[in-house]
Amino acid sequence: MSPRQETAGGRRGREAASWLAVLVAAGVGVGLIWDAAGRVGSTYDEVTYLNVAAEWWRTGRQESIARMGSPLTFWKLQQAAVLAWLDASGRGGWIDHPEPNRAWLLPVVRRGAVWIWVVGLVATAVWAGMVYGPAARAVAAGLFAFGPNLVAHGTLITMEAPVTACAAVSGLGAWIWLDRGWRGGWWLSAVAAGVGLSCKFTILAFVPLIGVGQAWVLMRRGNRFWAEVVPRVVGCGVGYLVVMAAVDGVITGGAAIPLSETRGEHPALEAWVGPELSRVLGGFLEQRWPQDFVAFVRQMQHQASGGPSYLLGERRPRGWFHYYLVALAVKLPLGVLMMMGARAVWDRRVARGRPADGLLLVIPLGLLGLASIGSTRNYGVRYLLPAAPAMVVWMAGLVRAGWGGRVVCGLGLTMTGLATMGIHPHELTFFNRLAGGPAGGRWILADSNLDWGQGAPELARLQRQRPELADLTTYYFGQGDPGDYGVQGRRIVIDASSDPSGMPRRIEAETAYVGVSSSLIWGPWGPEGVFERLREIEPVAWTGDRTIAVYRREDVVAE
Repeated sequence: MSPRQETAGGRRGREAASWLAVLVAAGVGVGLIWDAAGRVGSTYDEVTYLNVAAEWWRTGRQESIARMGSPLTFWKLQQAAVLAWLDASGRGGWIDHPEPNRAWLLPVVRRGAVWIWVVGLVATAVWAGMVYGPAARAVAAGLFAFGPNLVAHGTLITMEAPVTACAAVSGLGAWIWLDRGWRGGWWLSAVAAGVGLSCKFTILAFVPLIGVGQAWVLMRRGNRFWAEVVPRVVGCGVGYLVVMAAVDGVITGGAAIPLSETRGEHPALEAWVGPELSRVLGGFLEQRWPQDFVAFVRQMQHQASGGPSYLLGERRPRGWFHYYLVALAVKLPLGVLMMMGARAVWDRRVARGRPADGLLLVIPLGLLGLASIGSTRNYGVRYLLPAAPAMVVWMAGLVRAGWGGRVVCGLGLTMTGLATMGIHPHELTFFNRLAGGPAGGRWILADSNLDWGQGAPELARLQRQRPELADLTTYYFGQGDPGDYGVQGRRIVIDASSDPSGMPRRIEAETAYVGVSSSLIWGPWGPEGVFERLREIEPVAWTGDRTIAVYRREDVVAE
């Protein structure tokens, strides 16, 4: 056998081993998600999306989701095939009555949506392989499959898994276009971003960020900034937006609704601009517009008004600039943080002199900057998940940093895998050891970082293990009745409404024990000053996922 044949044979062997590693990683990740899907209770948003999908499937109505500020496609991608199967298999009653059947319906829907997470993993692995080779492909697949935040949100039927998958495909296409000049890569990126637009509006950030990446590539190739770079970047950006909007229109079937829910008089608008202009603008508001555009406008209203946020023991109505930096520091596994540090230190060893690789940092750093500057509603590290594919590819480049980089890759993957296995199936509550795990993390962050209303099954299990806790009054943060999962006793559900009417003004209970959700004790929700004092009281029990604390009545109820 000639040296050339040996080299070709070795290359084929490395490629085969790399794809085998991707297959194994995907299998492990799917197994984790499949298991967690049946053991983790419904999160806050999932209750809404189940109900919306069931109504749409039965009646065709879908306007309510836009009025909430959410797009049309992510929940259809996740649920439509499962809903069709349920009807075909004689389980249509679950669709007719999703609330009482939630404990059975949700795991089925979650498992039916796991393919979206797989798309994100495969696209990320392919991207890493194209940039850094087969070993990087395997490392990227492992990081994606073992990352607790990606597994956690891959389990849920929320926006995060679909938009992250779209971000992976869009980033891959953009890199191919910038690196190899293949126009098809641009189209792939724009079409994937268009699908992502109808999954979560965060993907709009890809338009300026890919533009920055394009500008960097053009300048590195000697193009003049004002005469050549700016016109090309602007032209490509406008075309990219047009393709995104067209794709959104196609996949939503041209669904359109008025911006305003009312016709005729618009008192709020009249008070703002006066009666004459109000009549003109009122007609504009009553025209039918693409439904995702209406949802986007509503989302911008949410961002303009802010929202209750929590960080390091403090509540605030509009969030913090440094919120996401803190969230990354405590929600990323130590193995990942180690790999990020090593990748930054050894960048010169990894760099190949290809300008398109700059996109791998432009996307995550740009999203972090935009989220920090523009977000007024700090609800979780999940808002940064569209940056994960590019960051995973960048970290996988460590395989090019010599034996030291490969050792760090192996150690980082091992640490990350052990961290995820150690907290499974409650990956949503993951905090790294520096933060003190979920017990220490509850003081740092709340809401979807820890307690997103998913603790009902764990509370029911705790009651089965300790029958005396059946005599319980539960102050539960979430939507839907935790009794659907078998929780016994009196149940008081507190949602994320900013309207204090109907909320308790003090803790009241006739039962021997009182359970309280972590997001009420440490988070931004619930009436001010009612549950915060429980931070200083030791509970008699915690649910296994640390989302609900149980206290003796005499310790928390003021007589």
